[in-house]
Amino acid sequence: MIHAPRWRGSSGRVMLERIGYPLVYLINRPGCRGIGSLLYDFALRCNGVSPFPGKTGLSRPEERFLRRIAPTLRNAVVLDVGARFGAYAGLVKEFAPDSTIYAFEPHPTTFPRLQEVASAKGFTAIQKAVSNVSGPSKLYDFSDSDGQSSQASLGQDTITFQGNAVAASHDIVCVRLDDIAEELSLTHIGLLKIDTEGFDLTVLQGASRLLAERRIRLIQFEVIPADIVRHVTVKDFFDVLDGYRVHRLCANGELQALEPYSVKSCEIYVPNNLVATLRD
Repeated sequence: MIHAPRWRGSSGRVMLERIGYPLVYLINRPGCRGIGSLLYDFALRCNGVSPFPGKTGLSRPEERFLRRIAPTLRNAVVLDVGARFGAYAGLVKEFAPDSTIYAFEPHPTTFPRLQEVASAKGFTAIQKAVSNVSGPSKLYDFSDSDGQSSQASLGQDTITFQGNAVAASHDIVCVRLDDIAEELSLTHIGLLKIDTEGFDLTVLQGASRLLAERRIRLIQFEVIPADIVRHVTVKDFFDVLDGYRVHRLCANGELQALEPYSVKSCEIYVPNNLVATLRD
């Protein structure tokens, strides 16, 4: 059970309000909107939101996070859900060459390139989407950059809500993580990475048995604007990950705990990477 902490005033907060009010009064006005926006963007980045891009196709925090946890991935199983061209799986293989990686990518245009990278790097590519049900489905992408965008999704609305974009569709096959684990005889998963453009929660809902049996040690997922369209909140992730602690990735690759759950610190729909770790 997760409880939002009750708001209570304190002498410290009162003091900060008194000190900060003159500055806020000067900046919080239409004529200073640009300054306010810069300060807001700066504050988000200082809290791990809207991370800086890295050199490998991932964000810098992701690259540093993988380097930090590489020793724990020796001989471990890693699942890369929404692998696209294989940048994440490839970097994991570079840092932990003896890991066993399964990379899932359903897009018929994107998958051949992933397969090439998988063959070169030494991991397994699987042309399936991961969801909460197994069977045939549809994948949607921007019609003007089909197979090249990084936002292909199982939901047409996650495409069309962005500037009234036109969506292309493809027939694909979905599979549940619980079924994947049984099919591949996976007893434990060292790292599960999810990047499914608004469907990360759905992926986790298809892993209910794995989560209940504590068979996944680390889970990286993301919160993005598409979650608004899907009516998904960070609180939903807290609920499905009841046996885990949720953190936000810091710029140096360390984890900053988001507990206790707080609307102010959690419900931010600007791209940010979260990591769930098993509770002791």
